[in-house]
Amino acid sequence: MKIKYLKAFKDNYIWLIEQNQKLIVIDPGQSHQVINYITANNMSLCAILLTHGHHDHVGGVADVIAKYDVPVYGVNDVANYKVEDNQELIFFDLKCRVIATPGHTFDGVSYLFSYNNTLHLFCGDTLFAAGCGRVFTNDYRLMFNSLMKIINIGSTIDNLADFLIYPGHEYTIKNLEFARYIEPDNKEITQRLSIEIKKLAELGNTLPTNLKVELITNPFLRVNEENIIFSLEIILKKKITSEIDCFINLRTLKDKF
Repeated sequence: MKIKYLKAFKDNYIWLIEQNQKLIVIDPGQSHQVINYITANNMSLCAILLTHGHHDHVGGVADVIAKYDVPVYGVNDVANYKVEDNQELIFFDLKCRVIATPGHTFDGVSYLFSYNNTLHLFCGDTLFAAGCGRVFTNDYRLMFNSLMKIINIGSTIDNLADFLIYPGHEYTIKNLEFARYIEPDNKEITQRLSIEIKKLAELGNTLPTNLKVELITNPFLRVNEENIIFSLEIILKKKITSEIDCFINLRTLKDKF
């Protein structure tokens, strides 16, 4: 299995899963990149997976399926094969588990592939490198629970660095700048920011990330930690009373950052 990407719009990722010239496309917000890639590499498109229904993730679907008659998996109206939480999908010889991850939207799902003792999570706009998606549903507990669900999946493997995460956008630098604002004395965040800036300049991307580094540097996954809570209380000049209260205030602050 090979995992590649195409860029769309300003900072979107269209993720590609390849095996033996067969192809799965995840969140084609635009179509021309996908069609050109298939043609240039003589690929056989087998399926499209959608994490949610926002246009920058589904906008290219109609043109792609007009050219290639393939199933489109997801929860939103663009999908012609509806998926459910914990449903198992099989593509070629690859197993994929559907994970409901609402919060950014009510129809959010992620796709978890297991290959060679490594987990590969395609999570759309739920979890980002050093951040998380905006809560357009206004249901912050729903989003919080989705993030906790991803953390719990990590408890099933020995090495969290083997849990790779493929978000839908290149937001890493901005997210790390916010994380540093919340924790200016966190050396891991400062070090990661330097590494990711260099990586983006040299490679043009910072993804995928992994759950090990996220649990160290992503404030949205650490809302139970005293450093995060204390810093947020200083910034906002008010008391933080619970994990979900910390998450709500952290995400609201990030919206304005």
